[in-house]
Amino acid sequence: MQVQDNCAFCLVSMKRRALKSLQPCRHLFHADCFENVPTATSCPICRSDVTVAESVERRANIKYSAEDRKRIVEAANKGLDWVQLAESLNVKYKTAYVWVSSGTSQALRQGGTKERALSDNEVAVMVQWIDEDATMTLTKIREKIKQTFRKDVCISSVGNYLQGQLFTMKGIHKEPQSMNSQLNKEKRREYVCTLNQYIQEGKQILYIDETNFNLFCRRSRGRAKVGKRAVQVLPVAKGPNVHLIGAIYASGVVKMTTRRGSFKSEDANAWLRSVLDRWCEMGNQLTDAIIVCDNAPCHSKLHEVCAESTLLRLGPYSPMLNPIEIIWGKIKASVKSNIRTPDVIGPGVIEQRLQYLEGLIKDAAAAVNGGDCARSVQHSTSFHAAVISLDNMPVGQ
Repeated sequence: MQVQDNCAFCLVSMKRRALKSLQPCRHLFHADCFENVPTATSCPICRSDVTVAESVERRANIKYSAEDRKRIVEAANKGLDWVQLAESLNVKYKTAYVWVSSGTSQALRQGGTKERALSDNEVAVMVQWIDEDATMTLTKIREKIKQTFRKDVCISSVGNYLQGQLFTMKGIHKEPQSMNSQLNKEKRREYVCTLNQYIQEGKQILYIDETNFNLFCRRSRGRAKVGKRAVQVLPVAKGPNVHLIGAIYASGVVKMTTRRGSFKSEDANAWLRSVLDRWCEMGNQLTDAIIVCDNAPCHSKLHEVCAESTLLRLGPYSPMLNPIEIIWGKIKASVKSNIRTPDVIGPGVIEQRLQYLEGLIKDAAAAVNGGDCARSVQHSTSFHAAVISLDNMPVGQ
C-alpha cells in the first residue's frame, strides 16, 4: 500500500493528508480515519495484529541542480565512475541512472516538449488586428494567421489565445469617425473650462435633454432552456414614440414631462420656459441658472428663452459630460424590466397602449431621487481631466 493508493477506511486518496503507518505490517491510512476506529486490533488489509500506529512524515521532493546533472552525464560519457560521483554529490543512484540513460545533460522543459502554436510576437500581432477591427470572427482570424504566419491553427486554439489576452465577446458600440477629431476635442475642452468657471462663481447648473420610448422597448437578453430560444411576443406595430423631456441639477429633478409626437424647437422653447418658471418657484434666481444642453436641432433656438439665465452648449459627441444621460439609463432599465405587451381590445388599441407605456415611464421617472442626480453629476465630472488633456473619449456614458 503506497501513498498514491486510497485509504482502506474512507476510500479517498491519501495525498496531501496526514498519514499513519500500522506496525508491524506498515500499511498506511489517514490519521483521522484511524482515530475514528480506536478499537481496531488488526489491519483491514492483511489482518495482522496491530501493535502501534506511527505518524508518517512526508518526504519533500529533492531538487537537483542542472550543474550536478551535467557533471554526472559528462562523467558517464567519458567512461569515468559516475556512480561514485553521484554519491559524492548526494544524488540517488536511480536518479543518476535515469540521467545517464537519457544521455542528455539538460532536463526536459516542464509541460512537455511541444512548442506553442503561436509565439508571443504573433499573438501581439493578432491582438492588433482585433484592435483595428472588433468584428473579426475566429474563422477570419484563423485564415489571416494562415496567410500571414503560414501556420494552420485550429479555431479553438485561436479562441484560447484571445481568452488568455482577456478578450471576450460583447455588444458593439458604434463610434462616429469624427467623434475624437482634434476640433471636437478642443470644443469639449472649451465647454469643460467654461463650466468649471461658472461652478467657481457659484452658479447653479441645470442639465436638460430628451429621450424617447416605444412599445418595442425591451431587454435584449432573456432566459430559456438549453436548445430553445428566448422568445417574447410583441405587438404587430410599435405605435408612435413617447418623448420624455427632463431637467435636473446636482440636488434633484427640476421637471420631467412626457410628450407624444415630434418635439420641435418651438416646443423646446415652451418647455424650457416652464422649467425656468419651476426653477423660480423653488426659490432660485434666473441669473444664477446655467442651462446645459446638447446640439440637437430642437435646441437651436433656446437662446431666445435664456434672456436672464445663461445657455451653455455641450461639445460635439459628449454624452459622457451630460449627467442626465445616466438618469435616462436608469429610467429605461426600469421600463425594460417591467414592460409587458398590454392585453387590450379595440377600439382605441393604440391609445390604450400609449397610456400603459406613459404610466411605466412616469413611475420610473418618479423613482429618480436627489442621490441619483448627485451621483450622475459626479460621474460626469470624472471625465473632465481627460477632456482638458485632449484625450480621446469613450463611446457612451
